[in-house]
Amino acid sequence: MPEAADPAHMAGAGLAEPLVSVVIAVRNGEQFLDAAIGSALAQSWPRCEIIVVDGDSTDRSRDIARSYAQVRLIEQRSRGFAGAWNEGILAAHGPLIAILDSDDLWDPRKIELQVRALAAHPQCGYAIARTRFLRMPGAPLPPGFDRVDLQADHSAPYPSAMLARRETFDQVGLFDESLRIASDIEWFRKARDIGIEPVNMPEALLHRRIHESNLSSRPPESGRSWTACTASRRCPRRSIGWPPDRWARWSSPSRAVSRLWTNSLWTESCGQLF
Repeated sequence: MPEAADPAHMAGAGLAEPLVSVVIAVRNGEQFLDAAIGSALAQSWPRCEIIVVDGDSTDRSRDIARSYAQVRLIEQRSRGFAGAWNEGILAAHGPLIAILDSDDLWDPRKIELQVRALAAHPQCGYAIARTRFLRMPGAPLPPGFDRVDLQADHSAPYPSAMLARRETFDQVGLFDESLRIASDIEWFRKARDIGIEPVNMPEALLHRRIHESNLSSRPPESGRSWTACTASRRCPRRSIGWPPDRWARWSSPSRAVSRLWTNSLWTESCGQLF
């Protein structure tokens, strides 16, 4: 990835070291939250603020967040992860926004490399890195992951893999809170449709945990959200270029998204969003 040529481009605000706001949404995530916060604090980029948005957790998530002096804790007023992301974005002070799922981890260079990537490509609205899946020791492989090469890097539209300019959210809008799942895919689709260009980075800078509680590993439970999404003009299936005969293989939207979301058909299609 090219080095930054002009620091004035780094955030569109003339700052050589722009503040990066890291938004972590959590609900009952005590098992992994401490590691996620540590991953954000370990970034080589010197200027980051960390915002944890808690969705009425009943475990120790809020206590974990409060134990860090560098973390600002927000009690979520909306519902769902899309709402939590949106509240964090609206509360952020930085001109650059990063999202980290509470059960994921970042490479320590993630923010720095992405800031430099955006500096080198001022025409691009966000930078997105590749993802490597991290299967928890002893954890069973969730349904649908049988065709995923866990040793390979993957290109996929995960918010945790992205660093976006604030003005990109001004242009695209926030995440659709009416969708329990797929609000992130919908956001990337809207960005593409209005001509927002990404910087596609070759490095795998997101380590995405695989465990039984992953929301994205259980899409059939969210069939209503997916059905509503596929019934609308915003349908992600229109964005990724799947031919009708491929969709026809599955008897319901929830079965289709189960396959799309969790196996290699998903990752081979994602490049068409970027």
